[in-house]
Amino acid sequence: MLSSKLAQVFFSLNNYEKAALKHFVYSPYHNKREDVKILFDYLHSQSHETSPHLQKATVWQFVYQEKPFDAAQFRYLMNFLLATIEDFLIIRSIYEDNNVANLKLIESYHELQLDAPFEHSIQKARLNLEKQPLRDSSYLHHFYAIENIKYAATYTFGREKDRGLQPFADSLETFIIAEKLRLACILQAHEAVYKIKYDKGILPAVLEAVGNNPKWLEYEAIYLYYYYYQTTNTSDSGLSYEYFRMYKSKLLSCNQQFSQAELKNFYMMAINYGIRQINSALSFLRETLDLYIAALAKGLLLEKKQISRFAFKNIVAIGIHLKEFDFARNFISQNAHLLPADYKETYTHYCYCKLDFVEKNYREAMKRLLQVEYEDIFLNLDAKIMLIKIYYELQEYDALESFLAAFKVFLNRKRKVLSYHYENYKNIARSVSNLMQINPYSKETISKFRDKIVNIKVLTERGWLLAQIDNFRK
Repeated sequence: MLSSKLAQVFFSLNNYEKAALKHFVYSPYHNKREDVKILFDYLHSQSHETSPHLQKATVWQFVYQEKPFDAAQFRYLMNFLLATIEDFLIIRSIYEDNNVANLKLIESYHELQLDAPFEHSIQKARLNLEKQPLRDSSYLHHFYAIENIKYAATYTFGREKDRGLQPFADSLETFIIAEKLRLACILQAHEAVYKIKYDKGILPAVLEAVGNNPKWLEYEAIYLYYYYYQTTNTSDSGLSYEYFRMYKSKLLSCNQQFSQAELKNFYMMAINYGIRQINSALSFLRETLDLYIAALAKGLLLEKKQISRFAFKNIVAIGIHLKEFDFARNFISQNAHLLPADYKETYTHYCYCKLDFVEKNYREAMKRLLQVEYEDIFLNLDAKIMLIKIYYELQEYDALESFLAAFKVFLNRKRKVLSYHYENYKNIARSVSNLMQINPYSKETISKFRDKIVNIKVLTERGWLLAQIDNFRK
């Protein structure tokens, strides 16, 4: 029984759910078997799924006392309780969603052919649907479902002459368009990661329909999915930015129109797009930071009340790129407590080092960096790059030369782990070594070296290196 589906399902419930389930199991409407109640009570008395008291023989003896063990009957008993728990989960899910419960009531009155109660339940369902703030795909689906059953009732209740079908047709089209656009965004992301091509189906027709008829854009779900898809599928950078601006503006105005899960998805879609733009050309910095701040304020960046270390680091990095150093420092001090305990000290320390460096507090940054060896290899590498720059800026060339030699050994030792990143860090080390040997008084040498730096294919520190070369010309 330890590895049974019954044990897995039962012990996944919290104490509140188990208490509610007990009332359900003891209700004669849902369960009439005493042995099922006894089995439930026994499971309820155990603290966890791996309890040693959940052996089949032990459980059987508790339920049936002196009766000899019967494997087949024991399986039936477990299946009876599991079926009762599943009924409980189904009924609970219906009651937790008023829209689903209202639809079930409408269907029941329709099956009973009760005209007046049916009409009243339709009105009530519509009213409840409109009163709720959500305007996501589930809202559109429920609106269509109401119109669908209302259409079916025109024959049941003899209303053939009063069949206004336009709302029925519109509700179906709206739902299909919203879902098709949502799926298009999902497939597009999947294509980018897994290099797979999917059949677009009716998507071109959907995009054309939305583009030609502004009425569809009155629905927030359609608006957001449409403009996100257009943003990421337009080759014209100016037009793409305009689409993104419209997407962002609408998204920032949305609060209760979507569930937290879907709203988070909208924000992460936009943030990830912004980060891709930043990585390619350092554009979209302000737009991406605005989205991060808004998402954090709405609690969308938190999982179990904790912020991802990657989001934390990205926010600080973007603030630094925008030269908003006070913002970055305040963000670290106000939100470091949200980092997971395993990463709090490391990422807080790293971000303060980064700030000290860009604010040219080189001695303080160097002091911090020499205190810690980061376990995360990329934080470690970034810290080493900062130290290389600091030694150069402070003109501590002997220390820099020794550090570069050790850095090259480190890179060779980590070559397999670094994979394609190895080339970048090797180019940085080599370029800094060459920078130290350049004749600052030879314009020709400086010009050739500058051209070489410009033409190195993979070099993330190109900007810093070019700035140092240009200092020779002043």
